Amino acid sequence: AFRRGCLMIDVAEELYRADQDCLRSHQVFSVRRDPQHIVEDFLAHWEDKKEAYIRRRLNVGFENEVARGPGVVREFFQKVMEGFLQDDRFFEFKPQLRTYWPPPDADVEFSRQGYRAIGVLMGKALGVEQVLFPACFPTLLYDRLLHFLGSPLAKPELGLEDLSQIEDAVANGLREVLEYADDDIGEKYEDLGWERAGLDSCELSQATKERFVSTIVRWMLVDRCQVALEELGKGFELSA
Repeated sequence: AFRRGCLMIDVAEELYRADQDCLRSHQVFSVRRDPQHIVEDFLAHWEDKKEAYIRRRLNVGFENEVARGPGVVREFFQKVMEGFLQDDRFFEFKPQLRTYWPPPDADVEFSRQGYRAIGVLMGKALGVEQVLFPACFPTLLYDRLLHFLGSPLAKPELGLEDLSQIEDAVANGLREVLEYADDDIGEKYEDLGWERAGLDSCELSQATKERFVSTIVRWMLVDRCQVALEELGKGFELSA
């Protein structure tokens, strides 16, 4: 057991040295510090990169600074994510919940590259560099990434508890619909925007209310930001 432990340490140290030699052989990826330019530099750097390159450890530094190493890498990830979060084309801030979620009206053509790059950023941070982001995203986003990867840990169905992570007031309103027991339910809740999820030709009743609620939940959490979630998942899968 002692010899096995020593061998494991030797292997770990050898892998570390090989990793450091590999990093030193890579050209330093230099970025500007301010939020706008660091996002531009990140997008330009990762555009059209092959999967093998994306999976490499980062050798990154800030422009006109000589510092390198794990601390610089952690700061780099945090600064790039801050830049993306400040751009409302990518994420909408929910002030009451202190969290971010892709906006429903994201510019699809513009956002594909950006969301995939964010997925790469998250995959490299969590899977390769082992950097934790601040709690800026709901747990729902990580569940959707697991779902994209086909993980059995992902939820098979989304519900009101998931919706409450980004739209608490809407979730409470839909919960009220489910709890309402009178026959005039269709008249009482006809103005909740059911047509947004393609339910305008259906009649809300006690028999259909669960289907109405589950449909609007899926529309709000998946369908209206489908491109963003798919591109995040593709980028995450490339680098994780």
